[in-house]
Amino acid sequence: MIKNNTIEIVKNHIRIEEIIGDFVSLKKKGNNLWANCPFHNERTPSFSVSPNKGIYKCFGCDAKGDAINFLMELEGMTFVDAIKYIAKRYGVEIEEDNEKVDFNKNEKEFLYIIYDLAKEYFKNNLYNTDEGKQICLKYLENRNIDKKFIDKFDIGFSLNDWEGFYNFAKHKGYSKDKLINTGLIIHKEERNRIYDRFRSRVIFPIHNVYGKVIAFAGRKLSEHIEGPKYINSPESLIFHKSNILYGIYHAKKSLKEENNCFLVEGYTDVISLHSINISNVVASGGTSLTENQIKLISRFTKNVTIIFDGDDAGILASLRSIDIILNQGLNVKIVVLPKGEDPDSFIRSKGSKDFKTYLQDNTKDFITYKANILTQNIKNDPVKRAEAISDIMKSILAIPDRIKRTIFIKECSKILEINEDVLVNEYNQINDNIVSSNFNENNKLRLPNKNLNLKIEDIIKILEKEIVSMLLKYSNQKLSSDLTLKEYILNEIEEIQFFDHNCKIIIEEFRNQNAADINYFLNIENIELKNYVIDLIATKNEMSNNWEDRLGHHITKEENNLENSAYKNILKLKLYTIRKLIIENQEFLKTELKSDELQERLNIHSYLKSKEKDISQKLGIVALDIHKI
Repeated sequence: MIKNNTIEIVKNHIRIEEIIGDFVSLKKKGNNLWANCPFHNERTPSFSVSPNKGIYKCFGCDAKGDAINFLMELEGMTFVDAIKYIAKRYGVEIEEDNEKVDFNKNEKEFLYIIYDLAKEYFKNNLYNTDEGKQICLKYLENRNIDKKFIDKFDIGFSLNDWEGFYNFAKHKGYSKDKLINTGLIIHKEERNRIYDRFRSRVIFPIHNVYGKVIAFAGRKLSEHIEGPKYINSPESLIFHKSNILYGIYHAKKSLKEENNCFLVEGYTDVISLHSINISNVVASGGTSLTENQIKLISRFTKNVTIIFDGDDAGILASLRSIDIILNQGLNVKIVVLPKGEDPDSFIRSKGSKDFKTYLQDNTKDFITYKANILTQNIKNDPVKRAEAISDIMKSILAIPDRIKRTIFIKECSKILEINEDVLVNEYNQINDNIVSSNFNENNKLRLPNKNLNLKIEDIIKILEKEIVSMLLKYSNQKLSSDLTLKEYILNEIEEIQFFDHNCKIIIEEFRNQNAADINYFLNIENIELKNYVIDLIATKNEMSNNWEDRLGHHITKEENNLENSAYKNILKLKLYTIRKLIIENQEFLKTELKSDELQERLNIHSYLKSKEKDISQKLGIVALDIHKI
């Protein structure tokens, strides 16, 4: 376990905009940085990062937290992994206690450790065994993959040994059952036989976004080895093939810098492009792209260039799945290599210069390319032509941007040699069929039910949050009275009973001097309270216009005049607290009361009304008829 003092040192180094910037492309807007949220699908940025407060918050899906939370939630890191990642990024030396990790309780941690052990085992096989040097290294040399890129991608070799890794790991003290659960070892129960999943294969480790090995892909080097050409690790707690792309860790920086992602199919294609200084490249690993993989790309860039091998059948099959990329708001371009070539073979046979020239001369936007390829040799077949037009319109419909859709319809009109109005009609018909699914049986559009009426208890809670928000953000700021804002607020609300549970806790922590400022709450273990605090300090607008109008006046914005804001917001809380008491007292007056009880309630009513009038005058507003609240 990491020592507590080391954790504190690491936390002090954190720059949240830098940590999140490793995983998401951020843009400056005002005091904060913004991006499309990595936690949910959106096309307009609602994910905000505040460098000053050290927090993030999405105003769409309500994801929130600090840099450590971000790493844990987005990348599935353990707390220890997150601390280690940050420490490595800032060059902080990690000091650990001798206490061992309980792998029975932390299976993810065990998988990371065992996969890292396997990675080193495979690398050692490559460089330090005769079999590795004579078979695998020669294979890599023939593919023009030199030591620089072998090391960069952690490429290794599995020996032609049924129990090579199993015996190695067992010697390190790992049990048979734990090893079987990693997927690196296979247990055939009917034969009671244990053997390595990977034998006599070049090993390509698969890294997650922050560089941890989460799986392996093995390519066989001999036809005498049983099984398919490529085999992969099975899915696990840390590996879901639909969520990851090969090479994403090595590409993420250049994806942002180049603002484009080259998408290829194979592992060696990625490495070959790196060898000619094209590092903004990832591979699908031979499977169809998933929505989560597209979201992963969109964290870093909105532009994708797909490099297809020169295989007509494969290209036509892939075209049908690209609409999912368009639907995520990404711009898609296509490069088709000469027949029989893939990026790796093209680079090896033609060289770096010719490959880059080919990319430059043959990159086309997806819609134009699709229109051309689908209409080849079908001009005299009206049925196939109609099917192609419908297919193209569906792809255009998948594009969220209206202006882009209009431009593509114009371009396709020229390519298809068909009147633009005809294409627009086809587009509208397809769109109508989709839109109709959002209507109910009475043909009325389904809209969310919005109830804007606020009860007085809701108003009080909003005001409580406003005051506590100010307390959190400006607690130690001095006022003209020489009091800090914290001292002033705590004095003024001493006799007020707060309704909101979390506000009560925050107030008490300040009263008991446990909390000096907001940092206390951003570092507590109570996640619910921590998230509540983030909500209070990261809200886009402290008040919505809807309920400001309902109140009959606007909440004072604290950034304009802190002292005046605190004064007025506390007065408003007192005002609505009194109005709530008036309502409650009026309910008593409706009941059967003894004469002395009735007089007491009337006195209370008179007192509360006088207080209401007094505070209303101070605020400069008219005391409202309580029955209209």
